[in-house]
Amino acid sequence: MVDIVMYRSTPTPSLVLQGRLNGVDCDFIVDTGARRTIMSLAIIKKCGINTKATGSVFIRSISGEKLPVEGEALVSIDVGDGCSRAQEVLVAQIPEYCVLGLDFLIAQRCVIDPANGIVTVGRKQLEATNAWSAILKEDVAEFSEEFQELSIVNMAGEEVLEEKEGCPPHLKVLWKETMSRLTVNEREMAEKLLKEYSDVFAKNSADIGSFKGCTHPIDVGESPPIRQAPRRIPLHRLEEVEKLVEEMEANNVIEPSISPWASPIVLVKKKDGSTRFCIDYRKLNSVFLFCGACGGAALFAD
Repeated sequence: MVDIVMYRSTPTPSLVLQGRLNGVDCDFIVDTGARRTIMSLAIIKKCGINTKATGSVFIRSISGEKLPVEGEALVSIDVGDGCSRAQEVLVAQIPEYCVLGLDFLIAQRCVIDPANGIVTVGRKQLEATNAWSAILKEDVAEFSEEFQELSIVNMAGEEVLEEKEGCPPHLKVLWKETMSRLTVNEREMAEKLLKEYSDVFAKNSADIGSFKGCTHPIDVGESPPIRQAPRRIPLHRLEEVEKLVEEMEANNVIEPSISPWASPIVLVKKKDGSTRFCIDYRKLNSVFLFCGACGGAALFAD
């Protein structure tokens, strides 16, 4: 019995060497967790390599799943340095074409530098590409021969999160930004929370909601109305101001009115380059009577 760790429970980056197996182009995954070098049955058939039967040998994955071994084979491995090396390997039905195990790495005195993506074989340094190892479920369905098997590999250095079905479109960006920092259990809780309260999140910049169940009086005491003259707006920004006013009116943020009170507008640039439409209420605030008698109170009466 041979125990070989083939699959990890979480996606981790793997180094891949581009070389040749019996003269056929092939990618070799460097796996220091595998005791033996393993070749897929597909690449063995493609290279026309004969296999021989093995005894009671099988492969055990990290999840405890047993994978039957199809046999053993003597192959010629060139990891990209132009040198062919004879190696006895196990043959099994795995998604990767070739997995270089400890038997090969030790025999060839390989030195692995994961940080720089360098694998030294003998005296020659080889540049390895960075890929993410696949995660297999224990039960894999058998498909018709009409379908082609595709290997999905994330070549980026960041974790890729698959969007869940039923995730509202306006929450996709928030979902990706949030889920990448959570554990599996926390993700499930966050997904449930976002779906349950998806209606409280704005779908776009115009979806800000409104509440008209009460009015808010502004107590200015006996102060006469303060009517400030509008400040001059640069000509190149007039069109922008008109557009912002039209948008706010269309979204019921403002409405036309006639009043003895008036305060000038102020345009403030945001960090993203857009404009924030503000009002200079400093003179109004100077006469507004703030309610300072509510602090610490628990009961209120008219």
